[in-house]
Amino acid sequence: MEDIHSLIVLAKKPPRPSLMANYLQKFGLVLYKSDNFMFHACAWHRLFHLYREQRKSVSEHELQKYAARLLTDWSLLYCDIDTCDTCRQQV
Repeated sequence: MEDIHSLIVLAKKPPRPSLMANYLQKFGLVLYKSDNFMFHACAWHRLFHLYREQRKSVSEHELQKYAARLLTDWSLLYCDIDTCDTCRQQV
């Protein structure tokens, strides 16, 4: 992941938003699978802001869907998935 990040930083022009969205989704999945929930939530936070900035006519339903996902990811930071039945059901 560091190699990909360094390529993005070294590029002369910024990457397309669709490329960044794909990168953030994949990066968030890697972080989730490695049980690094704080950085997983940060990746989804950046993805949410990228989505909101790039979409001109975003519906309220789409924003609620992304916001609910973001809130769920942040709530994972404060509970233990192995012992918390509520968190295990949300994932």
